[in-house]
Formats: sequence, structure tokens, C-alpha cells
Amino acid sequence: MAPMPPEHDSTIADAPGVTSLSLAEAMKNRRTNAAGSRYPGIDAERYADGLIYPTLNPTFSINTDSKIFTIGSCFARNIEAQLKGRNVPTSHFSLPEGEITQNIGNRILNEYNPGTMAQRIRYAAQKQSFGDRAIVEEKPGLFSDLLLSGGVPLPLARVQERRGEIDALYQNLVSSDVLIITLGLVEAWYDKANKLYLNRMPGPAVVRDKTQAAQYELRVIDPDTAFALLSDALKIAFGAGLKHVLLTVSPVPLQTTFTEQDVVMANSYSKSVLRSVAARLDAAFPQLDYFPSYEMVISYSNNPFIDDNVHVKPDVVARVTGHMMDNYDADRRAGASGA
Repeated sequence: MAPMPPEHDSTIADAPGVTSLSLAEAMKNRRTNAAGSRYPGIDAERYADGLIYPTLNPTFSINTDSKIFTIGSCFARNIEAQLKGRNVPTSHFSLPEGEITQNIGNRILNEYNPGTMAQRIRYAAQKQSFGDRAIVEEKPGLFSDLLLSGGVPLPLARVQERRGEIDALYQNLVSSDVLIITLGLVEAWYDKANKLYLNRMPGPAVVRDKTQAAQYELRVIDPDTAFALLSDALKIAFGAGLKHVLLTVSPVPLQTTFTEQDVVMANSYSKSVLRSVAARLDAAFPQLDYFPSYEMVISYSNNPFIDDNVHVKPDVVARVTGHMMDNYDADRRAGASGA
């Protein structure tokens, strides 16, 4: 008689999250999934001018009158540019000239980590306000909103007013036909006193004050936490009326790490976590599709980045977002099929 396998083997095999296919199912996939039969070579139909175009199976369409809300890292702004002329509330948000620190006025809306994105989605769906939490005094009489990714310190009244403007903007989220989420990174500052994830660390004045500094910590969000944060927020949003989500991972790398790792390895970990979480969310929500912007950019046979080796070249961005719209835009799909 053959020896019995160790008891712990079955525990490992039956672990939560393990995808299991029967032999028949696996072989059927092998026969019928043409896009999975071979990684595209340079002679493949899906390969053009250095870029691979993955096969997509959209479960919904974006129509001319669709209301689209975007949330995420700077790649979300690239997607907005492709949607010019559409009903995209975030693309119309701007700041007074004196408050803009970068070329694009709505870049202050950037959300980088799963924690801040989940907060925004949850608070918007539940019509909650952050109040004055995570607003800190940087200089005498000048304050910063740590829920935002940038901006110059301003008088408290203006910071509060701007927070109200952004809260009002986010009321468009759950009434949207499509929410496009662009996941960015997993290193996140956390305000322990206010129990909030932040988009930036506090300024030098807070860092120098040991009492205030103790309020903040860096969290490197693990896969289970990222999934829990985002799935809980999406459940609330779908329950409040949101129709569809198009989820993607930003190809823009982490520029600085606060861990002891080389930033190259920290970035690889960050993107790997987010990609795995995206797959779990795709499997968990029938209203959600995953779009492979990350895979397209990193598979580019030439250097896809501009001279800073961080931001994606505009022509590559245009091709990636064009592939998204070729598959999701109802008019483009109809034209391609000859309808």
C-alpha cells in the first residue's frame, strides 16, 4: 500500500484563494483559449510596433452618454484625456491658479494607495464627510490637507472650502455608469489618531514635533488588506447605485520608497500586490472588468518611459488607452464589427 501523504498537504491544497480546475476544464481552456496558447512573438497579430495588445472580453460598454468617474494615480489623468468630450466629472475639476503646483489642475485629485481610494469610494457612497480630519498646520496660519496628493499650504478656511468642493465632486461617483480605478502603489502613510490613510506625509513642522509625528506611520499594505479595503468599499458603492468598474494598475513606477529596500524591488512588490488584488476583485465582482494597462506598458519592447524613466511616453499612453476604448467604446466596437 502506498504511504498516505502528510496531513498538512490537504490543508495547503484547500487553502482559501486557490483556483482549482478539473483536468477536463483545464484541457478545455487549453483547446479553446487562443489568446492563452502562446505568449505573443513579434510575428503575432497582437504585436505591433513593440507593443502587445492583449485580448479582452468586455462585459459592458461605454456609450457616448455614459457618465464616467475616474479615481487613482496619475495614469487616471491620462485616461481622462482619452475620454475628452465625454461626461467625466473629474476632468472638469480645477483649482485657482495660485493653488496649482503642477501643469494639470486636477492632478491634486490623484489617489495612490488602496487605503485612500477605498476611503474616498466608501465616504462618497455613504455621503459622509471627512470634516477637518487630516488637515494640519504647516506654517503659522497655513494648512495642508493630507488626504490630497499635493497643493500649497493655504488658510484654514480655504482648505476647508476646497475639501467641500472635492466632497461634492465625489457625489458623482455612485451615480456613474462606469468608475475607472487606477491602482498605484502599496506604501501609504496612515494617521493613527484619525484612522485615515493619507496621500502624503505631513510637512517638516509636524515631523520635527515628536508628539505630532507619533500620530503617523508608514504602512506597506499587504494583498489581503488591500483586497479587504477595496472589496468592502466596492460592495457599498455597488449597493448605492454604481453600475460598473473598470480596474487597472498604473505602469508608472514607485519613485521613492520609505522602506529599507531598493526602490526597484519595492516597486516590483507594489505592482505585484496590486496586480494580484486586481485579479481577486475581478473574480469577486461580476460588475467589474480588469484592463491590462500595466501589462501593455511593461511588455513594450522599446523603452516606454520618457527621460525620467518614470512617466510613460505620450504615444504609448495613447496606444494603451486607445486599446481600452477600442474594446469598451460602443461606437468603436460597432464600427470595427461593421455594424
